Amino acid sequence: MQMKILVIDDEREIIDMVVRNFTMHGYDIEGVTSPKKALEMIERGNYRIIISDIVMPEINGVDLIKKIKSIDGTIQIIMITGYVTIQNIVSCLSRGANDCLFKPFVFEELKNSVDESIRKLNRWHKVIESLNKIKV
Repeated sequence: MQMKILVIDDEREIIDMVVRNFTMHGYDIEGVTSPKKALEMIERGNYRIIISDIVMPEINGVDLIKKIKSIDGTIQIIMITGYVTIQNIVSCLSRGANDCLFKPFVFEELKNSVDESIRKLNRWHKVIESLNKIKV
């Protein structure tokens, strides 16, 4: 099952690098520099996985997690940050992020986190399908 991915980071270079690498591996991915624009896209789109920076103008990543989860609690969120603090990690994970990676990160590390999110979503999809078959 193909999962749409959205990358949110105020650094265009990070977005370009992430989008380029995932596209080369066959993923359906887009990027945006504005968290406000990202929320609009999430409300309209069918994004299943979000990769987001923590420290951004407009809306910080920790607050963004809460807003995304209020739109759709099943969206998988992976946070990336150059500002490594225990508070950042705890705040992100306690609000529902799946993972928190530190810049500069190795692409394989991010890809592994995305692949784990895809496995989780596929597992949930299979459970829902089997429950729907039982009801019929």
